Amino acid sequence: MNSIIKWMTEHPVAANLTMIFVIAAGLFTATALPQKTFPEFTLDAVNVAVTYSGASPSEIEESIIKPIEDQLSGIDGIDEMTATASEGRGSVSLSLKLGEDVSEKLDEIKTEVDWITAFPEDAEEPTVTQASNQTCVLEILIHGPASERVLKEEAERLKEEAERLKDELTTLPSLSFVQVSNTRDYEISIELDRNTLTAYGLTVAQVAQVVAQNSLELPGGSIDTDTLTIPLRTLGRNYDSSDFESIILLTTPQGATVRLGDVATVIDGFEDTDLEVRFNGKPASTVNVYRVGDEQVLDIVEEVRAHLDGAFRHSLPEGMDVTLWQNDAEELQNRLDLLIKNAVLGLGLVVL
Repeated sequence: MNSIIKWMTEHPVAANLTMIFVIAAGLFTATALPQKTFPEFTLDAVNVAVTYSGASPSEIEESIIKPIEDQLSGIDGIDEMTATASEGRGSVSLSLKLGEDVSEKLDEIKTEVDWITAFPEDAEEPTVTQASNQTCVLEILIHGPASERVLKEEAERLKEEAERLKDELTTLPSLSFVQVSNTRDYEISIELDRNTLTAYGLTVAQVAQVVAQNSLELPGGSIDTDTLTIPLRTLGRNYDSSDFESIILLTTPQGATVRLGDVATVIDGFEDTDLEVRFNGKPASTVNVYRVGDEQVLDIVEEVRAHLDGAFRHSLPEGMDVTLWQNDAEELQNRLDLLIKNAVLGLGLVVL
């Protein structure tokens, strides 16, 4: 150690160059460090979910949960299996043992799930995903004296604009995942008039069967060529009230047609759930912005703020506004300011 110090005193140019190199490397590393409000961790878990619209929790348990549990119970490396059955949806969460390769187990679970043939025909395709710990860094509130539909449409538009902004800023660490929340899902409800049904000789079960048959997307096989296989699928899903109202229930011997709109009132509304969001006493909906990978929190918030203060805020209907809420960048900036302040004080004491 004495020889190194002696050599440095005899060669001050080398000592100064070393100091400059260390300072430059420190500054470069500091600017490249990822900005995180809280440390990240990986979740060694895989989720399997199946949607079965209209099914009760007991039906979900019998027709969805049990087949998945029976099929996956023989896989090695699973530490714990937790199932949740709710109306219209069933999910199974698989916690893996410490040290297991999550990617390898994910492929194995997907293969096993594909072998399950006991699912009901009306159930949707199962989804198998790795559990993630995406961090919500910013919550955007859209609020004002507007209807629930307008608020939801504005929130969806904000989400689309944020994703478009992400695509445009390809050279910058921008938005990767945006999600609309605190809004009820759209729902088509059909209110039947029993007297009208009786007049046409129809029953509620017959109407329900016709509606179900006219709102399906079914696989229709495939076409094989020398180079590829083209899947075929019939597209018959209805999306709004006018589509449902035009469904033909029956045709009379005289050639007249009776449509659903003739015997029922079709309401294009929202799910009947106890959800109400207000901000400063006015109806509101939210858009959550997440940080993924090495994206920088401060850059994300700055890009979102610039986008909202630009064309989006001025395009809102009169009386509506948008507010940044639950902003993680403020807490992160306070921590950075404290860190820099302590560094400057420490450097000053060392130099002194």
